[in-house]
Amino acid sequence: MIKKILMGLGIAVLVLIAVAAVGIFYMARQGERLDASSKAYADRTIPLIVSTWSEQALVQNAAPELLRVASKADFDRYFAAFAKLGPLVHYDGAKGQSKIAVMAGKGKIVTANYVAHATFAHGTAEIDLSLLREHGHWKIDGFHVNSPLMF
Repeated sequence: MIKKILMGLGIAVLVLIAVAAVGIFYMARQGERLDASSKAYADRTIPLIVSTWSEQALVQNAAPELLRVASKADFDRYFAAFAKLGPLVHYDGAKGQSKIAVMAGKGKIVTANYVAHATFAHGTAEIDLSLLREHGHWKIDGFHVNSPLMF
C-alpha cells in the first residue's frame, strides 16, 4: 500500500515537473517574440519621431495613458525644446527588453523599456522609451529625451 502511494506521488511529481518545464519553455519563447517585436517597434518609431521632431508621430503611436497625462500644450513645449537638437544625423539603435507581469484584476500586462542614443545636428541625446502592448499592438507609454543641450 505504501509502495503504491509513493509510486503515485512520484508520478505526480514527474507530471508537475513536466508541466513546469513546458510552461518555462512557452514563456521563454513568448518572451523572445515579445523582445523582437518590441525592439523592432522601438527602432522603427524612435527615428520616425526624432528625425524631424514630429509631435504628430508620437501622438499617433501613443498609448491612451500617455495622452491622458500630457496635454497638447505639454507636447508643444517639449517638442519645441527637443527641436533645439536639430535633425537626426545618426541613430545607434535601441537596447532593452520586454516584461510580462500578471496583476490581480488586470490580468497579463506586457511592457517594454528601451534606451537609444542618437546624434543630432546640434548635439547628442539619450531617448528613453516605455512601451505598452494593448490588443496585440505596441504603443508608447513614455517618451523622454535626455541631452546636455536641454539643461
